[in-house]
Amino acid sequence: MNIISGVFNGISTICGVTLDMFLGERKFDYLFKMIKLQNSDGHRPILRKTIDGNGYTAYLFTIPIGLSINDFKKNQYEISQYLHKDKDDVTIELVNNQVLITIREEIGDISFDYEDYKFEDEMRVPIGIDLLTHRVVYWEFLNAPHLLITGSSGGGKSVMLGVVLSYIFKHIPTAEIYAQDTKWLDMFSFKDCKQMKYYGENKEGIEEILEYLIDVMNERYNKIRSKHCRDVSSYNKKYKNDKIEPIFLVIEEISSFDANNKEDKMFFEMITKLINKGRGCFIEVILTTQTPYVNCVPGTLKNSIGTTIGLRCNTTQASLSSCGDALILTKLRGKGHGILFSLGNDTEFQGFNIQDDTIERIAKEVK
Repeated sequence: MNIISGVFNGISTICGVTLDMFLGERKFDYLFKMIKLQNSDGHRPILRKTIDGNGYTAYLFTIPIGLSINDFKKNQYEISQYLHKDKDDVTIELVNNQVLITIREEIGDISFDYEDYKFEDEMRVPIGIDLLTHRVVYWEFLNAPHLLITGSSGGGKSVMLGVVLSYIFKHIPTAEIYAQDTKWLDMFSFKDCKQMKYYGENKEGIEEILEYLIDVMNERYNKIRSKHCRDVSSYNKKYKNDKIEPIFLVIEEISSFDANNKEDKMFFEMITKLINKGRGCFIEVILTTQTPYVNCVPGTLKNSIGTTIGLRCNTTQASLSSCGDALILTKLRGKGHGILFSLGNDTEFQGFNIQDDTIERIAKEVK
């Protein structure tokens, strides 16, 4: 009897999964057929991609020849009714010549306090909690060097930078930090810390610091080669009493510089060189920006950055420029809700919330 029951349950499960898959693929085709959303040849939109996020579900469709985004928008009420949603909870937009239908779900704010967690690994930086596995998400800077943090105002970019810097100052005491605080605000608390080797405001002095760090980079490469080591890791294992320690260059709001401006040409040449070669000798670059467009983060620079933290963007263009996927960042709710793009994977996470007094306390501890 137990065997028969088990077989029956197994068949039921398989049939249920198959039915769910079938209905999942066919539900929109059935809808489009009912509302006659098709071209003169009878071709209807085809579902190409589904994204299940925290607080939204997005569907990407191809547009058959003869139809346009307006044909979808004219049927927004019917589409909303079919999905059992209010019209205001369903958005329809054009993304890369395809139609994106997004369903928003009402969820409360999620907060993970930085001080509620203990971290022991010095060679990776915690940034938040994976919303799928509920595990801590890290910037693995040894495997995915350099970090770009993007996001519009209110997305949580300044808080994220505060989390990253607080961890580096407290848990990587041998690190040297060079900071260009173009906003005169986000890194000021760490200005007088002993690890802060340079603190600049606005744009002044950055080219001299880049020139200095490039010299340090070349000296480190010569040192590694002279000892017949492959990289900095093998060098540090072999010469434990003369380790090469990490250097972090932080530029807050790189959009203060413009790649199309002749005055900033030298800056972009040097920062690109440092990012391309610095990864091999323990020099890490951290950049933040509200506008991740090519004039402030050129492709030659962005392609060499191993990790991107994408927070909420206000426009599809900014989302596309940040992560190459316009479906994602415009759908985030802000306040540290983001996507980590690293080592070929993307992870939806909620960033740690860190209070100003916590940052001040950590800064005092390491002064």
